[in-house]
Amino acid sequence: MNPNTTFEYLTPIPRTVLPREAKDKVPERRAHGPFSVALAALLIAGLFVQIAPIRAGILRTWGGKNVILSEASPLKAIACGTWHNLGVQQDGTVIAWGDNFWDQSTVPNGLTDVVAVAGGSYHSLALKRDGTVVAWGTSIIDPAGPFYFRPSVPPGLSDVVAVAAGYDHSLALKSDGTVVSWGEAGCGYPPRPVAMPELNDVVAIAAANALDMALRRDGTVVSWGGPALETPPGLNQVVAIATGGSHCLALRNDGTVAAWGENGAGQATVPDGLSDVVAIAAGGVHSVVLKQDGTVVAFGDNSAGQLNVPLGLNQVVAIAAGDKHSLALKSDSSVVVWGAPRTAEGIVPGELRDLVMVDYEAFDGRAPHLVGLKADGTVVALGSNSYGECNVPAGLSNVVAVTAGYARSLALKSDGTIVGWGTDFCCGADGQGFGVISAPPGLSNVVAIDAAATFNLALKSDGTVALWAAPPPWWWSPTLPEGLSNVVAIAAGPLHGLVLKADGTVVAFGNNWYGQTDVPPGLSNVVAISAGEFHSLALKSDGTVVSWGLDVFNLDVPEGLSDVMAIATGILPIDPNFNLAPYSMALKRDGTVAVWGRFAETVPAGLKNVVAISGPEPLVLLNQSPEVFCQDVIVSAGPDCTAQASIDDGSLDIDPHDFITLTQDPPGPYGLGETLVTLTATDSWGATSQCTAKVTVVDTTPPVLECPATMTVNATGPTGAQVTAYPAPKTAFDACGTPTVGYSPSAGGVFPVGDTTVLCTAMDGAGNQSSCAFTVHVKGVAEQLNDLIALVNRLTRVKANPKNALLVKLKDVQTALALNDTATACARLTDFISLAKAQRDKRELSLAQANLLINEATRLRAVLGCP
Repeated sequence: MNPNTTFEYLTPIPRTVLPREAKDKVPERRAHGPFSVALAALLIAGLFVQIAPIRAGILRTWGGKNVILSEASPLKAIACGTWHNLGVQQDGTVIAWGDNFWDQSTVPNGLTDVVAVAGGSYHSLALKRDGTVVAWGTSIIDPAGPFYFRPSVPPGLSDVVAVAAGYDHSLALKSDGTVVSWGEAGCGYPPRPVAMPELNDVVAIAAANALDMALRRDGTVVSWGGPALETPPGLNQVVAIATGGSHCLALRNDGTVAAWGENGAGQATVPDGLSDVVAIAAGGVHSVVLKQDGTVVAFGDNSAGQLNVPLGLNQVVAIAAGDKHSLALKSDSSVVVWGAPRTAEGIVPGELRDLVMVDYEAFDGRAPHLVGLKADGTVVALGSNSYGECNVPAGLSNVVAVTAGYARSLALKSDGTIVGWGTDFCCGADGQGFGVISAPPGLSNVVAIDAAATFNLALKSDGTVALWAAPPPWWWSPTLPEGLSNVVAIAAGPLHGLVLKADGTVVAFGNNWYGQTDVPPGLSNVVAISAGEFHSLALKSDGTVVSWGLDVFNLDVPEGLSDVMAIATGILPIDPNFNLAPYSMALKRDGTVAVWGRFAETVPAGLKNVVAISGPEPLVLLNQSPEVFCQDVIVSAGPDCTAQASIDDGSLDIDPHDFITLTQDPPGPYGLGETLVTLTATDSWGATSQCTAKVTVVDTTPPVLECPATMTVNATGPTGAQVTAYPAPKTAFDACGTPTVGYSPSAGGVFPVGDTTVLCTAMDGAGNQSSCAFTVHVKGVAEQLNDLIALVNRLTRVKANPKNALLVKLKDVQTALALNDTATACARLTDFISLAKAQRDKRELSLAQANLLINEATRLRAVLGCP
């Protein structure tokens, strides 16, 4: 059976079509080759189809036999049950994957603060940091028996430091070195807790089918229960123990291993020379050891590849062994799984990511397997593999759709051809299979596929349908109605089929024991169909759902259900004898899921962001939250001493064609120093992820500095002139504060006659600096004498004769200086001073004019060094 998945997100050609109100334009989507024909048929039929980009998601399932683990945060501890696995995440929460028929992989809600886990055959244990124990699953596993029980922990159990899980019983080691045992005491009897006071000074425990072991502090081993497996004589100096199906392992303090018990496959034959071992694990019929160098050695049965340690596996820090598979936890917190090929327990956490389509098959609730199409066009399959239905052909690529049938899988390639693997309808009247799965010769131009218990369907680009079924004597293989055409979608139930025609009507064929092919009269405007085991579903363009067929299990559509964009049908066993109950699922436009029928109450609380649904067990594809990456950044302050900065380090959304919006809190701009910033990535579905980093804003901009003009002063003596202060810079500005201005040489000294360069430097608080230079010019005697001559010439209201008399005296000074006759120059300056005084007295010069000339001449005498 192949319940429908969402056309909007998953399939090139819809088995489910997203309903929308009619609009005059269909959003663009690329359709290649034969797919465009079927798309055209939908549009011609007047059905509105909004086609969105293909999305990838992560897988979630509930209520069935296998929990499919699609992602996990880094792990710090691992454990194996018989067919399931457990991991403790760094935050103290627990993940579980593998077989879940008895809920052994259904981790209780709210379980936190876990430090260790243990897996039995059909139950699981978790040890919390406070020394208490939590158990889940089933503690007795005889489906034919009258009783089965939940593995309740003995009341008041506390101070536990280690746990071990066996076939149908459990052990707890307390901090005082004693052991408590509880669980099945015999077929058909309730579990009873038993304290074991005779066991004391115990430091480690191990449990298997019915055999238990305890390691004492003195390095000796005690075993009890089940088949008599006598401990080897003289075994001591033991530091670790492990029990398998019917064999035991012990690790000595010298790094060697002892093994005993059943040895039909060599599981108790320690390889020659094995040494430097630091950890041991015992599986069903195989053994695994971890060496000090981080490598792994396995020995014993290899029927499922459980001895095929991956090439190059190293840096392992912990190991675990299940019935026919092995686990290794690496130092980077990743998990490696080998053995039990393609069964649920053989899937590595995180492998089922980037899925764009899933299909799940469980005929009569038995032998379930899953086929998933990844965004890159490759295929992954897991679950029951009795007939090779999970052995995906090597190199299979360019796949656009997948479907799971009973004991087989089909893949539709982009060229319109079909690839199948598994077996054709595994059981005939003679109990034999019918060979490798195959498609009818010449079948091509296929745009959609679906498989069921006894037959397969293929929709061709011309709107016709091909059906191929199990050959006789297989019973109830349906036949197609004659003249079937204009088909745009198909759905296969175990014994009946549905087709959706371009005019929005539905045709049903095949088994009708429960009325599943009695299409309601007048049913129209259908955009999606799903065929269950005992009933059928149709999704109408107005977002409502119609159901027909078996209604014993409350399969009537819930009142008021609307805004639906995808439908699926399924069926699950409701007791150990595989009595079955059908159910229906609907995906609403808001990303929530409605389930009705037997398993309506099992929808996980808070389930949202769903992008696709499938059966026969409740299974959904979830929108994946964005992956957000932050980095600390250092940026330079801008002109206003702030800066904008992004801490994003390549955040992305791994859902193809999805987009993310990045926001920072605080948003910036950021001031000088460190600011802690939170980056939030939000995808188009509203899912968010966050990280934090530091933005450091530094001042790297030097001050703005403009030097003053040349500074000119008169020498006041033979050595020059003393400069006590410099003029202020024309500009000295910094955005982040007032800069400090300095000079070299500093003011206050004597500057010689001539030019001296002064370096001006402005430094801000961050140490950034700017420099410029200006000149201090000191005038000597010659320049000052010229200035004095010019001053006399500029005198106003002075008669020519007095002015000329003064100029004659100054010309005589120039002549003497030219002859280096300083004495004469000094005498003529004295004459000039006396003349200026006389003209002042005669009122030929004003008092101010005379004083100015006398002062200038007096300074010249000082520069010359006149006596």
